[in-house]
Amino acid sequence: PAMHTLIPNHPNFYKMKPYLVRIDDQDKILCFMRNGLLFCFNFHPVKSQPELELQFPEAVTFEPVFDSDNVFYGGFGRVGSNWTVTTETDDDFEEKRYSLKLYLPCRTAIVLRLKYNP
Repeated sequence: PAMHTLIPNHPNFYKMKPYLVRIDDQDKILCFMRNGLLFCFNFHPVKSQPELELQFPEAVTFEPVFDSDNVFYGGFGRVGSNWTVTTETDDDFEEKRYSLKLYLPCRTAIVLRLKYNP
């Protein structure tokens, strides 16, 4: 399904405010969460993000529900669809932090759904 078809499956989507996860003007990256969905956009014309790191306050797992790079949408299929990503603990700080790394090719958008808290 295209990105706009995801919203009817989340009835409270517009009632919840978006939570900014990451924004990077230089690399042209925008990531935000809203109602259990993580939206990640790479607007850069040539620079892919092989290990885009995102920080979260708790342990979470996501699964992909949309990938604009899918061959179905005219993309190159660089991301794939059969995978999940789980945060890892970062113990280098006084407070516990969790991070995950994503591959985000240039000129693409992916949407991940919160799967469960491990």
